[in-house]
Amino acid sequence: MADFPALPLWTDAYLADTHPLLTLEQQGCYMLLLMTQWRRHDDVLPDDDKWFCRLLGVHGNKWKTLRASVLEAFFTRDEEGNWYQKRLRKERDFVEKRRRKAKESVEKRWSKVRKNNELVDTVVIPRAPVLPTPTPIEESKTPPIVPPRGKRKKSGWPDEFDLTEPMADYARRITPKVDARAEFERFRCNAESKGLMYVDWVKAWYTWCRSPYGKTMINGQGPNQHQQKKRPQIADMLAAAEDAPTSSNPERSH
Repeated sequence: MADFPALPLWTDAYLADTHPLLTLEQQGCYMLLLMTQWRRHDDVLPDDDKWFCRLLGVHGNKWKTLRASVLEAFFTRDEEGNWYQKRLRKERDFVEKRRRKAKESVEKRWSKVRKNNELVDTVVIPRAPVLPTPTPIEESKTPPIVPPRGKRKKSGWPDEFDLTEPMADYARRITPKVDARAEFERFRCNAESKGLMYVDWVKAWYTWCRSPYGKTMINGQGPNQHQQKKRPQIADMLAAAEDAPTSSNPERSH
C-alpha cells in the first residue's frame, strides 16, 4: 500500500510542461511513471530497462523511444543511478512534513489527556464531614388542612323562576285549601338539594302538585289530613257482609 494514496497534481504546470510536446502515448507513459514513483516507498524508479518494459507493457524497441522522449526528458538520475521527478519529490516532501506535524500535534494532545488523567487518579478527594443528626422538630398541634373535596353539584333552579298566580290556582284545584307558597318552597328545596334540572319547570311544578305523596301543606299548619280514603280490602268486605242481618220477605197478611 502506498504511503500517500492521493497524488497532488497541478494541472496548469503539468499541461504547460507536456502539451503539445508529448503525444497521447507519451502522455500515458509519463503519467504512469509519475504514479509509480509516488507509490514506491523509496520514491525512485530503478534504472532497469526490462523493469520498465514490464511496467509499461511494451517491447524493447518501443521502450527505447519512450525512454528518450519521456524518462530522460522529465526525470533526473540520483547518485545511485535511479530516476526521480524533481517536482514530484518536492510534493512528497511537503505532504510528508504535513503528516509529521499532524502526528506530533495528536501525540501532544493525547499526552496532555493522559497527564490529566494521572493527576486525577493521584488526587485524594477528602470525605465530607459527618454532621450531627438534627433534633427532630415537634409536630405541630394544628390540625392538618383537609383538601377540599369535589365541587358540590349546583342546582339547576332558574333564578327567575317563581310562583305565579296561575301556578297557585292549579295547586289549589288539585288539592283544595293547599298553601301554594309553602308547597312551592318544598318544591324548590327538593330541587336544589338534589340538583334537579328540568326542561320545563312549570310542567315540573304541575307534576309535583299531582304527585300522590300526601305531603302538601294546608295553610302552613302541617301535613294535609284530607287524604283519599283507603279502598276497603276484599276480606273486610266479606266480613261486613257476614255480620249484616239477613233480610227475609215477610208473609203478606190477609
